[in-house]
Amino acid sequence: MQCRVCSLQTDRHPVAHWLLTCLLGTVLLVGCSGWPWRDGAVPESVANCRELSQQAIAHIESNRWQEAEGLLDQAITACPIDPDARRYYAETLLQRGATEKALKQLKEAIRLTPNDTTLAVRVGEIYFYRGDHATASRWANEAINLDPSAVDAWALRARVQLASGHPRDALADFQRALGYRPEDSRLLEETADVYMTLGRPGRALLLLQNLADTYVSGEVPTELQERKGDTLLALGRHQDAALCYRLACQDKEPSADLLYKLAEAELRLGHLEQSRIAIEQVLRIDPHHRASKQLLSKLPGSASASYR
Repeated sequence: MQCRVCSLQTDRHPVAHWLLTCLLGTVLLVGCSGWPWRDGAVPESVANCRELSQQAIAHIESNRWQEAEGLLDQAITACPIDPDARRYYAETLLQRGATEKALKQLKEAIRLTPNDTTLAVRVGEIYFYRGDHATASRWANEAINLDPSAVDAWALRARVQLASGHPRDALADFQRALGYRPEDSRLLEETADVYMTLGRPGRALLLLQNLADTYVSGEVPTELQERKGDTLLALGRHQDAALCYRLACQDKEPSADLLYKLAEAELRLGHLEQSRIAIEQVLRIDPHHRASKQLLSKLPGSASASYR
């Protein structure tokens, strides 16, 4: 079951990855023992909380969220002042759409550890994906005030700015985030998108090329090749754009829109037959693809009527 509220694009920032990256070391190595317990044996309640949390982590890694939720509920009962158990518990609640309960757990964790920027950002992300941009911005600012080098806080504020119709402000925040994490693939792509929105494809291309350079030759993802093609097309570099689109189309199932972009680039290069072949592929996928029909009608000897 996928989170109904905060699937961060999916593939790049899955909930389990966020949890394991931010929290695994804390829960496994510190947990409730990080609190000012007196010297001596760990209280039984603390040991129980730690053990239950570790079991829950294993269930989360296996995508068994319901079992993890039950274990974390027990962990919080055993040790109410463990913030890590609460933040894990919040994620399991989000998985079944219990957003308000999840926020309550996260805010209690923040009360217990008020200087934890990851918690503030997480709350802000939830509000952002609910469409409450004003509240999301407040939480992003709270995290930035706690730690001006908090990359995820700057990135969150940038996304809020972009969604609110302020691309220039978003660009400034994305640039700040990249200053601390220059090889972050998601940040590079998002910043490139903002440059495209602002009509600066040259800057976008530079960032996408930096990202492409992080991959082994021949392993650049389809989506990245397509993005590079878009920037090159905007720059009037049709031959280079067509090459990127061809590479992207080597994917087993290229989308109709990607094939259309290839057809358009081929036509601008005067490659009429290659353009026709790409258009025909589009129309086999989507017989009602209007832009492709219009492009096909421009070719000599068009038979676009057969696709109506």
